Amino acid sequence: MDRLTTHNEYDHGALSFVKAADGRAVDMNMILEHLAAYEDTGLTPGDIKSLLAEWRVNLKCLDKYRKAEAEGRLIVLPCKVGDMVHIIVDGKIYTSEVYHITYSDYYGKAIGTVWTHSGVCAYFDHFGKCAFLTREEAEAALKEEEA
Repeated sequence: MDRLTTHNEYDHGALSFVKAADGRAVDMNMILEHLAAYEDTGLTPGDIKSLLAEWRVNLKCLDKYRKAEAEGRLIVLPCKVGDMVHIIVDGKIYTSEVYHITYSDYYGKAIGTVWTHSGVCAYFDHFGKCAFLTREEAEAALKEEEA
C-alpha cells in the first residue's frame, strides 16, 4: 500500500499534503498526523486485524489465569523439574537437580516443596532466601549471611 503522506523536511517534519482521489491536495492536518502515525508503524490493515484477533485470544487466556488466581487456584512454581537449584544448609551450598515438586495442605496451610536428587529440599518460600536458581545468587546470600 502506497503512503498518502509525506514529511516536509523544511517544516521540521510537518506534513504537507494528502492526495485526494482527484489528485488535489487537501489540507487536513489532524487527519494527516493520525494517518502518518499509522503509516509510520509499517503495519497494513490486515496486520492490524491479525493482531486484534491474537490479542482477543490472549486476553481470554489471561482472564482464565486471573480467575484462577482470584479463586486461589493459581500456583507459580519457583522452578521446574530438571532445573539445578542451589540450597544453603548450615553454611554450605548444596547444588542438585530438581526431580519432584509437591504442593499440599499441611494443617490448613498450603506448602510447596521442591525435592532434589541429593535429598535436600526447599519450600517455595525459601527461594530468594536460602534456595536459588543460580550459584552466584547462593554465594552472594551466603556471604551476606556470614557478614
